[in-house]
Amino acid sequence: MPILDRSLGILLTCLLFGAAWPVHATELLPHGPIRVGIFPLEPLNFIGKNGVAQGLNPALLDKMGSEEDWEIEYIPCSWAECLDRLQQDQIDLMVSVAYTPERAESMEYGNEPVAEVWGQIFVHQEAGTTTIADLAGRTVAIMRKDISGTNFIRTAGSLGVQCIIKEYSTHTEVFAAVHKGEAAAGVAPQHFGRRYAGEYNLVGSPILFSPFPIYFASKKGKQLELLRHLDASLASWKKDKDSFYFRSLKKWVGNSGQEELFPPWLRFTMLITAALALIFAVLSLYLKRAVRLRTEELKESETNYRFVINSMEESLSIIDANGAFLLVNEKAAENLTGSASKEIVGTNIRELVPHEQGEQLTAAYRLVAETGQSLVQEVAVTLPSGERWFYNRLQPLEYGKSKTKAVLSLSLDITERIQAEKAQAANEQKYRDLFEANMDGISLFRITPDRTPACFLDMNESAAAMVGYSKRELAGMTATDVEKDSSPERIAQRLATLEKTGQARFETTLIAQDKREVPVEILVRSITYEGAPAMMNIVRDISKRRRAEEALRASLAEKEVLLREVHHRVKNNLAAIVGLFDLQRQAMDDPQALTILAELSGRIRSMSLVHEKLYRSESLASIDFQEYLQSLISHLRTSFGTARIQCDIAAAGVFMPLDLAVPCGMIINELVTNSLKYAFPEGLTHPEDGNCRIHVALNRDHETYTLSVADNGVGLLADFDWNTAKTVGLVLVRMLGQHQLGGRYEVDQRQGTRFTLTFTLRNRDHTND
Repeated sequence: MPILDRSLGILLTCLLFGAAWPVHATELLPHGPIRVGIFPLEPLNFIGKNGVAQGLNPALLDKMGSEEDWEIEYIPCSWAECLDRLQQDQIDLMVSVAYTPERAESMEYGNEPVAEVWGQIFVHQEAGTTTIADLAGRTVAIMRKDISGTNFIRTAGSLGVQCIIKEYSTHTEVFAAVHKGEAAAGVAPQHFGRRYAGEYNLVGSPILFSPFPIYFASKKGKQLELLRHLDASLASWKKDKDSFYFRSLKKWVGNSGQEELFPPWLRFTMLITAALALIFAVLSLYLKRAVRLRTEELKESETNYRFVINSMEESLSIIDANGAFLLVNEKAAENLTGSASKEIVGTNIRELVPHEQGEQLTAAYRLVAETGQSLVQEVAVTLPSGERWFYNRLQPLEYGKSKTKAVLSLSLDITERIQAEKAQAANEQKYRDLFEANMDGISLFRITPDRTPACFLDMNESAAAMVGYSKRELAGMTATDVEKDSSPERIAQRLATLEKTGQARFETTLIAQDKREVPVEILVRSITYEGAPAMMNIVRDISKRRRAEEALRASLAEKEVLLREVHHRVKNNLAAIVGLFDLQRQAMDDPQALTILAELSGRIRSMSLVHEKLYRSESLASIDFQEYLQSLISHLRTSFGTARIQCDIAAAGVFMPLDLAVPCGMIINELVTNSLKYAFPEGLTHPEDGNCRIHVALNRDHETYTLSVADNGVGLLADFDWNTAKTVGLVLVRMLGQHQLGGRYEVDQRQGTRFTLTFTLRNRDHTND
């Protein structure tokens, strides 16, 4: 298909050139000399020792140049360099270019091929390579970007032959690499190899492949006129068998034109001799054919035999009684030397392994060879790849025509299995050490289908010591035998939790062998033990924790009694102070002094009330502020005899610690007292509501508290600024709210008076700091 596609392409190109002739009529040949890239590909094109371009292509171009009056400049370069220079417009023309679709994307080709080239494999004279299969796994040298090399890779791949490809800049470097042993074979055009293979002690192998025509070529879209002139000359020459083209082809490729070496009489004599020799040749040919057929049969049998033994996963070797190898397969060679291709026949086993191992193996071979009895063994051998373990089957046999006593050894590499067994044993020992070293008791039980208690499967020393039994004694017991309360209902509940969540945690009491009761906490987990469902109990002795908890509870109870007593005494002391103020009031007649003492008594009573609530509360950490406000405001209403004023409280669900409750209580005391005394004077009521109301509310949102005290009374004076007021009550309100609590006040005088204090625990803590 590629050849057909190319032919169609050439035909279409010709038609297009013909149709478009008026368009291209003005296209000219290159100005100045025609620059031709010459890469070394003898005998087609090369630079001679005198520095002059030689070969078939230069000869044809020089002839055309003389006829067309062209000036031609040859520029030496490697194949890859020529390709790059062509694309960079540093040369106008390339010679000996094979067609590929990839190259056609960037190059223009002539329509007339110059010659046809075969690719050939060249090897060292002593290599003996006859087929591509002989090159499998070996290094093959090719010229970089050479079509012969590309065709070889494609051909080898289609036959399933995998080679190691190594690239060089020229075919000369390819041959040098094969000569030096850097590659097993080299790829080059056949005619190049005929001229130069001998200089490198190389010969052409029978491997010929992928013939292809070569053309003159230019950069895509460039030098179309030049290519037409070259095609016209080649087409004209090819019509005449005696033309310059065919004479040059014979000279450079066919190697003709040599002088006659033999006179006629000698040729006649040689002809007679050849006729006589032909008779003997026919007989010899028949005999050689018979020998060749038999040899091929034997070779095929040998090949099949080698293929079979080399395909084995086991190492196969035949060894004499002294340890010398008589035959080995590739697997054995690879195991012993690290290379499947290294020849070790004739080598003694003691030369390949450490001395002591070699002596032991040789003794085993000698025993089998002399006694005639088979032997199976697992042995460790130190090889280049490290220590390896092998399963050896040794069988006696008589080898060769001499019937030498020998041993057939079949060895299977079991290193991975041995390593896995060692790793498993190490892991088991590690986990056994962890199992036994654990301070908690660990025990294993089988889960029976009927959910009945099963005997201990295993336990560590801590579990046995916890109940005072030995491991042997516990092996015949169940968990219920050592548990104080092991009712079927409780066990069923634990198993249900275990099945649902994969684990169960509970506390229970164990009965030791000496009848001691041991409180424990048990964590049960589902596991698989030896392929069957089981459970693992991790048992922790909590005797010390129980004693610590009991001591802590006793200590807390003692401290709670003491703290209640403190709150009680503080409340009593504050009540005594209030009582003293009341006695003092009874002995005084000054109204202003009486008022001051009454206000002081109210403030102290608000603090005393907090301690009283804490003393009576179930929790000593905080008080119910709703209940506190009800008691505080009820006392204030009674003190000021204001039954006509209704007080609403909204602090349900808010609990407050002592350090917040005291300042909040004093603030409420001051503000509510002011409302009771001044918000509702006799004879005046709120314009919109005949009912006199005071509303106290406390809300909490996470760490933020909002305290509000409002009344619907007459309000403050129009020019009153509460921030600068000097009265003791308002100064106390500002001090407690802004400084102690770190809050912010808002005062609303639109409908009566509303004080709103907002503070947070964070701001308060920062303020206290």
